[in-house]
Formats: sequence, structure tokens, C-alpha cells
Amino acid sequence: GVVGRPRKPRPGADAAQADVAPSDEIDLTGGRFANTGAFAGATGISLGGDGQALLATSGASFDLRDGSSITIAGSAAKAGFDGGDGGSAVLRMNEGADLAFTADETGFGKLAEFRSGAFDTSKVTSGIRLDGNLSIDLSEWKADPKAQKWVLVDVDQMIGKFDDLTITGMARNRDALVRVDYVSDTVTLTLSDNGQGSGRVRMVEAGEA
Repeated sequence: GVVGRPRKPRPGADAAQADVAPSDEIDLTGGRFANTGAFAGATGISLGGDGQALLATSGASFDLRDGSSITIAGSAAKAGFDGGDGGSAVLRMNEGADLAFTADETGFGKLAEFRSGAFDTSKVTSGIRLDGNLSIDLSEWKADPKAQKWVLVDVDQMIGKFDDLTITGMARNRDALVRVDYVSDTVTLTLSDNGQGSGRVRMVEAGEA
């Protein structure tokens, strides 16, 4: 099933729990969303603050359909996978889906395994199938003149390819490189030094999908 709940209930009160339909818009700032089953359907997840989105726990899967989106806003938000028994947890993107990263002043959050506190021990095998669009927004980032690198996705197994890449809010005198690495199973964003670019945006692949 799918459960949405605040992580820090009032003293003496139980954490609120509610079923979340796959068609819902899910806006999380400081709470936790957890998918413990097979999630499929149209949805829009917006994650910000210190919110947590467990897209899949051990044995669960999340299908991001055409027209659906996951937006990870800010550097404190956590999205990805956790579990207690080492089972597989999978995010499958589909054509027309959108995975978006929005920077705050210090940079980006990432899609990866993280210790949510929902399990006594944290052990899971994470995977993602890329498809659809990758969107990156640098508008709120407090630009550092030096070259920068962020890991946006970090899982145990990554397959598939993005269909499109969009980067907004980048200075015209910098270049951006998105590297989809099937050897390390990561997606990284690298910005050139300030003044050493012309607004060029590239996406390259390493290894085999």
C-alpha cells in the first residue's frame, strides 16, 4: 500500500496515516510518503524542505507514467529507497514522465537509497529504469564561480535512457554536462567554471544501458 504521514507527530499523538490514491497530487514539505506495494497511475509528487519520499521499499515498485512527475526541490529533501531485508525496490519511468530537480541556494537533493528510520536496519537493492524527461532548475542556486558537480541519481542498478533534458536558470557563461553512467549507476550534473562556457548543455552516457 501507499502511506503518507508526518514524521514528527505531536507529543502523545499517533502519526497520522492515510491511503494515497495513485491519481493524487502529493505535496511533501517535512513529511514522509512511503510506497510499500505496486504504485502505478497518474501522479505528481513534489518534495521539498526535509520531506522524505520512499518511492519503493523492499519488494515494492513505482511506475511513473506518461504525464506524471517527481520533483525534488532543495538539498535537504530525500527521495528514493529503503528497506530492511535487502529486497528489490524499483522506480520505472515511462515515456512522457518527468523527473525534476530544483536547486536551493546550496544545490540539489538526490534520488538514492537513504535511511528513513522506518526500518530497524537499512538494507535494500535499488533500481531505476530511465525514460521520459530530466528537468533541472538552477534558478535559486547561489552560484559559485568555481566548477560544480552534483550526484542526482545513485542506485544499485540503472537501465534505460532519458528522452530529453531541460536545464533552466543557468548563466550563459557556463556549460552543463549531465553524465548517465551505467558503470557506477549514477546520473551527475557538472557545471563549468563561471566564465568558461557559452550556455551549452550536453548529456553523455558511459557504459551500456
